[in-house]
Amino acid sequence: MERILALLKEANTKLNTADHLAYVTYPMLKESKLLIATMDNLYQSLSLAIESLLEYERYYKRISFVPIDFNQKFDMFKKISVRYNMDRIAISSLLDIKSLLETHKKSSMVFTREQKLVIATQGFKVVKTLNIENVKRYIEQTKPILAKINKVIIPNASPTRRFA
Repeated sequence: MERILALLKEANTKLNTADHLAYVTYPMLKESKLLIATMDNLYQSLSLAIESLLEYERYYKRISFVPIDFNQKFDMFKKISVRYNMDRIAISSLLDIKSLLETHKKSSMVFTREQKLVIATQGFKVVKTLNIENVKRYIEQTKPILAKINKVIIPNASPTRRFA
């Protein structure tokens, strides 16, 4: 149970960091690179939260193992999320975040245009834009998922380990 709580605590910390970057730091600095840093923290938060819920399910023997591959974890999480009545649209936003970060890693060109971060691949085959409104929307979609995962895991933790 300690590992589950550690994963969940780290997920909450990453979400708080993403929230702070989007709502406090970015408005002060207006630096477009902060958008990618915010999305990265958001992605890590969701990944850790998913892993903590899967570990929780394994701990209570509802699943036999936790996959190592992200896609397999995500597929298993989608099945489990039905049990906890989680929003499907918010869950699918994780794939959007992952796709955006992968495109950024592979991109040959990243530049700012009218307070939007434009990510382009070789020959402009794939062009994605990111602005602060999109980032805030992703954060607002992520918060309910983490809140539900916290409600599932924290009540079953020992009373001295509550941190949400």
